[in-house]
Amino acid sequence: GCLSQYVHAAIAIASLEELQTIGKDPARSLHDAYILTGDIDASITSQWDDGKGFAPIGDFHAPFTGSFDGQGHVITGLTIQRPDQDDVGLFGCTDSAASLKNIGLNDGTIQGNWYVGGLVGVNRGCITDCRVSAAISGNYEAGGLAGRNQQGQISGCYTAGSVTGREQIGGLVGRNCGAVSDCHAASTLTTGSDSVAVGGLVGRNESGAISASTVSASVLGGGYTYYVGGLVGWHEGSITNCHVRGADDTQLSVTGRRYVGGLVGWLEAGVIEDCTAAAAVTATYHGAGLVALNKGTVTKVNAAGMVKGEKCVGGLIAENRGKVTHARSACTVTAEKILGGLIAENKGEVICCAAAGAVTGSVGVAGLVAANHGSLSQVYATGTICGESGVAGLIAANFGTLTNAYATGAVSGDGYVGGLIAVNGEQGTLSCCYGAGTVTGNEKVGGLIAINVDGTAPHCYWDTEGSHQATSAGGEGRSTAQMTAPYDPTTYVKWDFTEKWIRDTDGKENGGYPYLAQIQQLGK
Repeated sequence: GCLSQYVHAAIAIASLEELQTIGKDPARSLHDAYILTGDIDASITSQWDDGKGFAPIGDFHAPFTGSFDGQGHVITGLTIQRPDQDDVGLFGCTDSAASLKNIGLNDGTIQGNWYVGGLVGVNRGCITDCRVSAAISGNYEAGGLAGRNQQGQISGCYTAGSVTGREQIGGLVGRNCGAVSDCHAASTLTTGSDSVAVGGLVGRNESGAISASTVSASVLGGGYTYYVGGLVGWHEGSITNCHVRGADDTQLSVTGRRYVGGLVGWLEAGVIEDCTAAAAVTATYHGAGLVALNKGTVTKVNAAGMVKGEKCVGGLIAENRGKVTHARSACTVTAEKILGGLIAENKGEVICCAAAGAVTGSVGVAGLVAANHGSLSQVYATGTICGESGVAGLIAANFGTLTNAYATGAVSGDGYVGGLIAVNGEQGTLSCCYGAGTVTGNEKVGGLIAINVDGTAPHCYWDTEGSHQATSAGGEGRSTAQMTAPYDPTTYVKWDFTEKWIRDTDGKENGGYPYLAQIQQLGK
């Protein structure tokens, strides 16, 4: 825990000179308890030590193990310019017994090589209720508050200013192997042309737990940067109740070359739960409103904003290899190839999800999933879909399974255009699905399915009037009257109206068409 074990009287620190003597004066050891008794103007440090400035308190070989309570006071204008040094910050390195709290740093300029943070280079102890506004720059593991959090605990902290670096760069922490809770990062992140693991809060979260934290500034990965996230660049561990949103409803940007997500760039393992992201995401490949690549579990999440890229772009997830449940995207999605309102490529399991954003591209353009190789159940899409070839209200190419699903958005393209599915492949199966949006195209057009290569589609229907399409490569055509309440007995045969579907008897919820019991309330 973060309870201090110090009971003896704390040593008062009243000046910049006294602060610098901690760990250098026998009367002020690295093991003592300290309190800051007033604000400190540290601007003179820019002239110290031939411009190197303040010398960090403690290092890897002799870490700070005591306690330091800033009592809400602020240290202004601290300069540390040590580009060849590691463990750089007001404190260089803290041990597991250390406690830092109620410290303010304002207008700081801090530069180092490895493990660079405004407050501490490497934290192994407890940091609570600290605020840092500084320009931080480091090469590896740099963060607004801490360069690395090594099994430490950070809570109630705030960062502003800027962070620049190369690998494992975060608005709060560069690399987190501990716990972060109730923190907010408003530090703008910028990187060089070939950076890795960059996040608005944490660059790389390695078996760490992040909860109840927010980001409100942009993450700008240059050139060939990959693993970029509005919250976390590369993640394994847990993220719960975290949110990415621009201050005062301005839209923040998250940019990079590959694996760029509004919340997380790459989810290696673990869980993301109860999170939202509202960002303008730009990536060449694998860009997404929430998570670029998912190998874990994503549940109870929401993405808004916009996503732009060239290939493999999704409103929620670019490539899913894990499990996604109770998720919604309202992102507008624009790309050249393989783009979906929810997911670009699904190789995992998707349950109770919805997409409502407009999707515009050239090849493989879908309201929900561009290419499905996994399973989708209890899903729907309502967005307007525009493309050239392989365009569909729900799935562009289906090689997996689809059950209990529908699409109502307008779909338009040139060839291979389907109200629900453009191409249903050999292993593609769908059941208990319908399409009800307008479908327009020039060749290979289907009200429900454009091309069916050997797949099956029992108990599936499309609205021949609503779609303006009399034919489909699968499913059964019905009139609008037969498909809307009160439903014709030959429509929705063997559908589960007890647990999966709800009859829209008054037409107020879904225009009279049935809707899904567990997800229609998403976003309402």
